[in-house]
Amino acid sequence: MPCLGRMLNNLRPGDARWRLFRQSSVGFLFALGLFACRPSQQGVPQVAVASSREAQEELTNLELRWESEGIVGRRALREDLERYVSKYPFDTSRLRAQLMLAQIALLERRSGGARALLQPLVEGDAGPSRDEAILLLAAVENREGEHQVALELLAPLEGKLLKDSAKDQYARERTNAAIHERRWRLAIVVMTSWLVELKQESTLSREWIHAHLAQIPHPAILHVLADYSSKYSSEKERASRQWMRKVLITQLTIQALGQRDAYLAKDLLSVSPAWLRVSEDGDQLAELAALARLAEQQEQVVGRVLGVVLGGKSPQQRRRSLRVMAGLARGLGLGQGSGERQSVGVVAVEDRGSLKVALSTLSGLGASVLLAGVDAESAHAALQFAESKKVPVVTFFGEPERNSHFGFALGSSIQAQTDAMKTWAQGKGEWAFLGNKDFHCEPHQERPGALHFPIEKWKNSGVSFVGILGGRRCVKNFLMDLRFSKWSPQIVVGLAGAHGRYAEAFQLKSLRASAFPRNQRQSPGNRISNRERAPSSEAHEHRTNDWFYSLGFDAAHLLRAALQSLPDTEVTEMKAVKIRHDQVRRALLDVRVSLKTTVTQGFMGTHGIARNLVVSSWGSATDEEAAIMKPSSAEIQP
Repeated sequence: MPCLGRMLNNLRPGDARWRLFRQSSVGFLFALGLFACRPSQQGVPQVAVASSREAQEELTNLELRWESEGIVGRRALREDLERYVSKYPFDTSRLRAQLMLAQIALLERRSGGARALLQPLVEGDAGPSRDEAILLLAAVENREGEHQVALELLAPLEGKLLKDSAKDQYARERTNAAIHERRWRLAIVVMTSWLVELKQESTLSREWIHAHLAQIPHPAILHVLADYSSKYSSEKERASRQWMRKVLITQLTIQALGQRDAYLAKDLLSVSPAWLRVSEDGDQLAELAALARLAEQQEQVVGRVLGVVLGGKSPQQRRRSLRVMAGLARGLGLGQGSGERQSVGVVAVEDRGSLKVALSTLSGLGASVLLAGVDAESAHAALQFAESKKVPVVTFFGEPERNSHFGFALGSSIQAQTDAMKTWAQGKGEWAFLGNKDFHCEPHQERPGALHFPIEKWKNSGVSFVGILGGRRCVKNFLMDLRFSKWSPQIVVGLAGAHGRYAEAFQLKSLRASAFPRNQRQSPGNRISNRERAPSSEAHEHRTNDWFYSLGFDAAHLLRAALQSLPDTEVTEMKAVKIRHDQVRRALLDVRVSLKTTVTQGFMGTHGIARNLVVSSWGSATDEEAAIMKPSSAEIQP
């Protein structure tokens, strides 16, 4: 028998199985071999049964304690479980003990320990223990930010797990991974299936689902509601799906009414059931939706006016939009007390949760061209609005949409920045990037004092270059983590953080675009001195050297020059408004003016700005060199 042969070949003098061989009869050994070599029954439930009464009693006691204890109590079982595994190293019941130890390692954030315990189980025979080990391995991947890997591990386990606790953990882990990967529909499907499989109503599980549904953006929820199936295979599925649908609709209703989002109200009513439309909330939604229809019919252009969206959903969006506005005001000469009438006016509204409503409001107020979009999400939404409404929109992030007609991207894309960094490195090492879609700049810290970034993981995987695409906070957080490591990668700071002050010890490099950034310096420590914080000191230069401030400054000169060629008159008739918007679009394509962030003099017949991005040592461009690249005062004065 090949299996029995392998068992005999694995015996080594001195080990417990060798002593058992010496002391056992041939018949007993043969029976033992038949038991060990029996064909595995894949998919048949397997119970962790110990081979002796003593081991079985110990295991039963441990499992009872495990089920009755909370997190703190389970962690206290660690020594007892380790003692059990050492005492019965060849008993199949040790698999259950190893799974519980892996759960404890997961609770204690010991990813390496959890992997070491799980790997033998994952590579073992098919069965419930292997399935639960794969589930826990997926949980480890989720904790380390490898959400796509977690989804790949979890997909084959659907419908295979036997224990209720494993099914609950499966639903939570797969939902978390789907949300992080922006797989919104999958997340909703997994949570709905979980409700159907619950044997008893659980307040905690429904509260958990409520909290995670709040992380799904409303456009994705509207898509799910639009094709919500009314076919059910059981009464339990019908009740669960109806509960989920009601939660989704209620969530959007609260959001639409709370933020006065007229367009969300209009879209929600188009997919809502009768009970919502006849309710008190339905009446309020109908009134709010009427405002969206009215705004769509009342576009106008009032002379030469720029419409700017301030604020946003995230603190990052709010900070960046304020910097753009500051640069725009400076470039237009607003608030400088000259007493002269400005040739271009500015109107601003706040994004309170719906960028579409903010842009529609600006268009209704008569803005000739709209300015919005300071990150990937808001820029994409702004460019989509431009094409759907045929209104000129300029964004400060990313690239123009494919086949753009009314959308213009003044900023620089993440792809362009990473390509410039890799070109400079000439393929000499591996890269890790912060601030892109793969790794957010400010990830959630799972416990106080934890590092923001996986420094050790990158170090051990051979990363030698780190590109930081976020702003000053992102750079400082990374440098703070790096201080506690012996790793010394070459760090290149992207455009958003290139204006900051950082410690000299890190020998940073940065991207440069024409005259940006100017007066780049490092300081002995990570803190800015009190003198630098004073409004009259170099701190003012520090703020006005910001990338988004510089883009706002460039936008002022570019848009003012474009609008100068158009009449300063008011148009309200719909056909005339469309003609004026098209005139503005063509003026943006044709305008030529010197800019601060590029040697290219405008869009040059395209919908994006061409920039020559280069990597340079920190502060390598002298003031004289910056002055050569900087537009002359005659070119940039109003």
